[in-house]
Amino acid sequence: MIILAMLCILVVPYLLLTVLGALWPELALDPHVRGRLSLALVFVFTASGHFAKSRPMSDMLPSWVPGRLQIVYATGVLEIAAAVGVLIPQVHRLAGTCLIVFLVAIFPANIYAASSEST
Repeated sequence: MIILAMLCILVVPYLLLTVLGALWPELALDPHVRGRLSLALVFVFTASGHFAKSRPMSDMLPSWVPGRLQIVYATGVLEIAAAVGVLIPQVHRLAGTCLIVFLVAIFPANIYAASSEST
């Protein structure tokens, strides 16, 4: 269900901004800007979970990992920073590269969480 919510948060703003730009050309945004706005919303949404549901999120990490709660808070801050970074034209490419590294780094925790929930 959460994946569907994230997909909606990504697609719906993009489509709304596209329609607004078609109806009112003075409000039209470049497709790249619309995409970055939508991506930023997704990362703000996911970051909010790091603070609102920090304990359950810390349980996604193996028990032997030290400072699990602090890691959850830190990754939430990083997601907010990434959301801001993709909106700033001067650093959006660097932010995108950092996001790739970040997502690859947290992938094992997501695999661990998915596999431990199913057993």
